[in-house]
Amino acid sequence: MLTTDQAIEKLVSRRSWYKNSGMKGSTARVYKKRFLENKLELDSRMKMLEVCGYRIVRQMRWENPNSS
Repeated sequence: MLTTDQAIEKLVSRRSWYKNSGMKGSTARVYKKRFLENKLELDSRMKMLEVCGYRIVRQMRWENPNSS
């Protein structure tokens, strides 16, 4: 299993990684640039992985520290 960031790093390290995803080349370049600058939002990261064939295997879980 990979973290979201690990999966994106692996994905964008390949040449023409966005081919066959339905994503335009210009959008792919912007997403990659923003990711490398650590400015790509989590929703966009998840969408990027999903359209490239990745699937989430474990949902995020949150706990309220103030709950009993």
